[in-house]
Amino acid sequence: MGLKSQHHLDLEALQTFLLVIEEGSLTAAASALYKTPSAVSYRIKALEESLGIQLLERTTHAIAPTTAGKRLAAKAQDLLEFHRGFYDELDAIKTGIEPSFTLVVNNLLYDGVAVAKLLAHLSEKFGSAALNVQKSVFTGVWDYMVHEGGSFAIGAPSHHSIDERFVTTPLGLVEWVLVCSPNHPILRTGIEVDGDSIKQHPVVNIQDTSTHSIGRPAWRLEGQEEIIVPDLETKIHCHVMGLGIGFLPKPIADRWIAAKKLCALSAKDIMRQPSPMSYARKKNDDGRIGNYLEYLIKRNHELIQPFLSPLIGQDAHGQASSR
Repeated sequence: MGLKSQHHLDLEALQTFLLVIEEGSLTAAASALYKTPSAVSYRIKALEESLGIQLLERTTHAIAPTTAGKRLAAKAQDLLEFHRGFYDELDAIKTGIEPSFTLVVNNLLYDGVAVAKLLAHLSEKFGSAALNVQKSVFTGVWDYMVHEGGSFAIGAPSHHSIDERFVTTPLGLVEWVLVCSPNHPILRTGIEVDGDSIKQHPVVNIQDTSTHSIGRPAWRLEGQEEIIVPDLETKIHCHVMGLGIGFLPKPIADRWIAAKKLCALSAKDIMRQPSPMSYARKKNDDGRIGNYLEYLIKRNHELIQPFLSPLIGQDAHGQASSR
């Protein structure tokens, strides 16, 4: 039987072939399919003819795959799963649901519990989509959106897009408070500090996750020692343990100050301007998940509120907010 150059796989015949191998018998496979053994045998013969190669060794008492049959069986399940997944994706596209969706969240606004609740909600509502979440630091948010295929960003730095392919809507501002541990040596002279005294102690900063573009330098005075950590949670605990000073978003700092774990420093000559935050998505994107997230944000839905809690200023409605 010469190998043909054109092959057309009958997926139903392929499923029958796998069942015959699994059962080890045409009769058993026929029974499972509610068909006659001759019908199953005909389907396997048709598959062999379409591929131009023998797939099964038939004897009086047994049936077994040939070398080619074993090879096909090893690949067949992947082919069938791809086929099912492909048509599921097409169905999703027809309904406007994105086949895959990556939410990029700024590290300053990231809340693990809130992320899990949002994912569970989106998964139930848009079950066919492959959902992913990426936590990024400052410029890394835009970096992931532009270069890594991010679908929607919560906490894109600035109220303006850095790429014309994306559109932004303001969420609010991050207002900063300079903090340290209650036992930090900088407090020996009180909470009133200046640049010279601050420079004598390390500052704890989070590493910008941008890899394709130049990341934004973290706040640090000239000549000041810097401790770099990967995320906000680690930064907070470093401050609590007295490893260094640094700025935190005001609502977050206020909670730790109220718990007497941190102290606010007053430095009149050291100012850090509020950082504007937006949500961002591709221009003209009309995917249902992106539209739904935008709807939740504009409604200040309880699923979104934890992400916005570190912000002050103008919310997504353009109204004054003091979250």
